[in-house]
Amino acid sequence: MDKPILQLKNITKYFPGIKALDQVHLNIYPGEVHALIGENGAGKSTLVKIMTGVYQPTSGRILFKGKEIIFPNALDAQKAGIAAIHQEASMFPELTVTENIYMGHHRGKPGLIDWRSMKSRTRELLNRLELDISPDSLIKNLSTAQRHMGEITKDRSMDADLVIMY
Repeated sequence: MDKPILQLKNITKYFPGIKALDQVHLNIYPGEVHALIGENGAGKSTLVKIMTGVYQPTSGRILFKGKEIIFPNALDAQKAGIAAIHQEASMFPELTVTENIYMGHHRGKPGLIDWRSMKSRTRELLNRLELDISPDSLIKNLSTAQRHMGEITKDRSMDADLVIMY
């Protein structure tokens, strides 16, 4: 594609007494893989948090799918199609893979949860990622690698347009 899915233009972020980011520019195109590399304190996490709506920039512009946006929070970024996979898995150990994948975005009619649909879709996503994990497995019984793959499966369940791993 010739148009970036995400553009950051002149992103600056101040915290009290600290300039964390200074006029950052970044274009991300569909299908590309990028890596942010730098020393501790270089602003990598701050930049990711701006892209995912955790922080708002002090100045600069963000364009997502060609439209200027500011995500007031992480949920709005997620609803728009930006998913974040954290280095530390944030799943609930006592719940199943299906329950974790659909936490916060259950399928079904208002007031009703369509467990059959969610379990079927979970199985489909796990198969697509070639994961030999049951949708009914408890997270606490999975290896660390399987838990991380569960996080990726969760983001796939939301049909994210942009996945950020950090």
